[in-house]
Amino acid sequence: MKMNRKRKLLSYFKKNVEIDMQAITRIKQYPDKQVAFMGGVHGWYMSCCAAKYDELKKGIEYAGYKFPDSDSVWERAIGACKLVTSQKLFESGY
Repeated sequence: MKMNRKRKLLSYFKKNVEIDMQAITRIKQYPDKQVAFMGGVHGWYMSCCAAKYDELKKGIEYAGYKFPDSDSVWERAIGACKLVTSQKLFESGY
């Protein structure tokens, strides 16, 4: 079965995105009220650590987009990376 580009992005991120447990530990050191204000550990991690430039660039290259510098491609890549990161955080209990 031939994979479309979005599926390629998702499969790349599923293989290569790692949850930074040190960042999780740093977030947990803040007062509970502050963590809750930021949307919990999950929300805080998603807002600051979810999509890294190098991972996004490699994912776009892997998927083989015709115009890798276009805004819409980057928006798709960010969305796919955040989706995978969110799923991995949920699986980890955050």
